[in-house]
Amino acid sequence: QQHAASANFQDVGRDYEHFEILLARFQEFKLKLQAGEEKFRGCEGLARRLDSVEPPSTLDVKAVQTDLTNNWLALIAAIEQRDAELESAGEIHRFNRDIAEALSRIGEKEAILQTEDKGRDTKSAQALIRKHESYENDLVALEAQLQVINDDATALQEKYPESSVHVSTQLNTVMAAWSALKEKS
Repeated sequence: QQHAASANFQDVGRDYEHFEILLARFQEFKLKLQAGEEKFRGCEGLARRLDSVEPPSTLDVKAVQTDLTNNWLALIAAIEQRDAELESAGEIHRFNRDIAEALSRIGEKEAILQTEDKGRDTKSAQALIRKHESYENDLVALEAQLQVINDDATALQEKYPESSVHVSTQLNTVMAAWSALKEKS
């Protein structure tokens, strides 16, 4: 029953880091269950031997074994379901983290645009030109990152239609911030 509760646990984490902790715990749980599978197979073998013993045992070995097998199969099904849920959650959490990172980078670039410094002399003006060239290179890299995010969003929406609205909202938020930054540049 304790294993069934662990397999049916519904929490998928608040964010990517919390998700990774839950995933690590679940992986440990699955490793412990592998040892349990060996015990289950041993019980099956023992039940077959007991069932074939003459005279028949007074215990209803078949009923006990059927109950054990049904519980084991239900546990395996719950684990497979949890695996699928964690995989889905992991991809969505990674996407959310990538969105947050992109928004942070866009915010950093907007802060750079707020500078009123035009350079006091030739040397400072040249430094500002280099800074602007670096800024433009960063925008190219940021645009590439946003293209990857856009591709990821499309793939996630196809793979997990139940999360489509969330993914679309996140993508629209980052693309609106990107458009605003490009207008200011």
